[in-house]
Order: sequence, then C-alpha cells, then structure tokens
Amino acid sequence: MNQFKASNRFELPDVLDANLRTLEQLRSELQASLARLSSLQDRRGALEKQLVESEIAGPEVSGIKGGAGTTTDVVLQNRKRELADLLRHYSHKHPDVMRLKAEIAAAEEDFRKEKTQSGGGRDITAPAVASPLSQVLQKQIGGLDAEIKSIQAQAEGLRRQVSLYQTRIDNTSVRGIELSKISRTYEITLKKYQDLLAKGLESELSENMEKKQKGEQFQILDPANFPLKPVRPNRQMIILFGLLAGLGGGFGLAFVWDNLNTSFRRSDDLSAYVNLPLLATIPALVTRSSVLEQRRAHGLLVVGSFGVLVIGLLCVRVFGPMYF
Repeated sequence: MNQFKASNRFELPDVLDANLRTLEQLRSELQASLARLSSLQDRRGALEKQLVESEIAGPEVSGIKGGAGTTTDVVLQNRKRELADLLRHYSHKHPDVMRLKAEIAAAEEDFRKEKTQSGGGRDITAPAVASPLSQVLQKQIGGLDAEIKSIQAQAEGLRRQVSLYQTRIDNTSVRGIELSKISRTYEITLKKYQDLLAKGLESELSENMEKKQKGEQFQILDPANFPLKPVRPNRQMIILFGLLAGLGGGFGLAFVWDNLNTSFRRSDDLSAYVNLPLLATIPALVTRSSVLEQRRAHGLLVVGSFGVLVIGLLCVRVFGPMYF
C-alpha cells in the first residue's frame, strides 16, 4: 500500500479536491494569459498600421520646417487618445495603461532630443523626419513581440499543466479501484496475521502453564450431559400436596365452623338441649332478603375459593422450587 500510494500520490482520491482546485486556477490563469495575448496582438497590429502610415506620410512632411517635432507631436497625440480610451475601460494599474504611459514618456523624451538637435527652426530632410518615428514604433513593436513570445510560452506551459492535472483527475477513479483492491487484500492479510499472532500467544501461554504445573494433565472423564427432564419443581408432588392440604383445610374449616355455630337448626337439637316435649315446628320462611343473603354467601364462597386457588398457585410458583 505504501509503494502504491508513493508511486500514485498525485492521483489518489484523497487529493482529488486539491487537483480540482488547482485545475480551476490554472484554467483561470490560462484564460487571463490568452486575453492578455489577444490584447497585445491587437496593440501590435495598431502599431504596425501606424508604422506603415508614418512611412507613407514621411515624404509629404519632408519639406516642412520643424517637421520632426510635428510628426512626433502627432504620435504623442495619438498615444494620448489611446490612453484616454483605455482609461474609460480600465484603471491606472492595468498593464496596457502602464505600458502606454511609458511609451508616451519615451516619445516625449525623443521629441525633446529632436527639438534640441534641430535647433528649433532648421529645415530637415525627409529621412531625418521619418527615422525617429519609425525607430520609436519599431522599438515598441519589438517590445511587444518579446512580451507576446513570453506570454505564449507561459500559455503553453499552462496548457501542459492543465493537461497534466486533467489526466490526474481522469485517473483518480482507476486509482481508487486499485487502492480498494489492495486495501481489501491488506485487511484480509492483517486479519490472518492477527489470528496467527493470537494463536502464537495462546500456545506460549499454554506452554508456560504446563511448565509451571510440572506436566500435570487434566482430562475430562465424564462430560456433562443435558438433562432429559427438569429436576425442580416436581409438579406431581406439588399437585398431590396441594390436593391433600386443600381437603384437610376444607374439612378442618367445616368442623371449626360447625362447632362455633350455636344456633338450632333441627328439632332434635332443641329437644336434646332443653329436655322438654316439642309441641310444633315452624317451617323456614323464604323471603327476598333471605334469598339475597344466600346468594351473597354463595358469591363470597366462590370468590374466596378462587382467591385461595390463586394464592396456592403463587405459593407453588414462588416456594415450589425451594422445597420440592
């Protein structure tokens, strides 16, 4: 993985964002260079046009007194008009504006030198008039040619860099797939290595334990088996004891209730208690209140029986495993 990342460090998915930003910046610089080159080429064409016009107009102004100064003054006026046009669209820090200012300053310096050399009023021939203007224009054209060549070389270098970064971006997806394959193999190999390392540590630990125990060996003689049926609770015993306890409790409660009730229910009970002859008996009078009382008693009996059953089940559930 390290070798792959080192050999493809500029085409990995991690640097994709940086490559995209750099590519966008290079494209912006290339567009600016091309715009600057187009402006310089237009400027050079204008200067060549002026050079041709000056060569054509040279013979016509050869006999004019102070002709050199007049021609140079025309050039200065043209430059100043061009400067005014540029200042309508650009600021004073624009390269074309700064270059045109330098050309105007150079033309003014040449104009002063020519005026000093001409003596202010001598007639000069046509070659003397055309030569300074042509030299100035040719000098400016030469400077523009040098700058155009420099910008062309710069633009060519930017094109190569744009192509290089575009190739890197195009190869990023392929490098990502290759890196994922290598990473998958690396993870599998790392897992195997960790497993082998753990087994090695376990074997060393077992060896040390055997040495400390002086060769004692442990062997399982009777392995544990799963039980076929639960040991606790013994449901048959619980049901039997519950049934016996219920019967015993029911009979005991009935006996106690019968002994505590001292009312006379039959004529024999009364005759045995007072030793007097019984003259007559009155049958039980069934009324609505007695029927309701009997139903209420039966309901209480049912509810009580159900409550006892629930309590018994809870006791079996909670205390059954402890005692059975």
